[in-house]
Amino acid sequence: MNVTKHLPKFLLLFLLLVFTNCQEEEITESNIESFIDNIGNVDQTLKITTIDVKDVPSLGKFLDSKMPKSNTKSNDSGNYIETAFGNIPLEDVMQVIDTLGNTNHTFRIIPNIWKPNNFYNLIVHNNPDLSEPISYVLHYELDTDYAQALSQESLDY
Repeated sequence: MNVTKHLPKFLLLFLLLVFTNCQEEEITESNIESFIDNIGNVDQTLKITTIDVKDVPSLGKFLDSKMPKSNTKSNDSGNYIETAFGNIPLEDVMQVIDTLGNTNHTFRIIPNIWKPNNFYNLIVHNNPDLSEPISYVLHYELDTDYAQALSQESLDY
């Protein structure tokens, strides 16, 4: 029996079975309410706290290893890392731990050159399956109307 002769027929049969067994789910008000309820449950499974870097030595060590030219300094506001881009405060760092054990630390960045309606965060993501955390900077640019509403706290979510 020649296998290559029957391979196209097998693939066609496989594809037909896959596509004919897929079912479209109808969106109903009940489905939407269930989805919203599940979102509420997700919020309860996250652990969100504010920390100081000195309370998490491994985080401080990671920052030191990634920013060797940076200087840790202190002023009346607290400790910070001085970089060419700006200052990164080491207090009031948001820590989020999800149900999978992933931890994100979000640092404010105070840029040397300030732009209206723009802000920056340093994110340090730690996944238990990785040998070391991953870090990146996020830049946010707000629409003028949104920024004004946010500053006046008149946003309706």
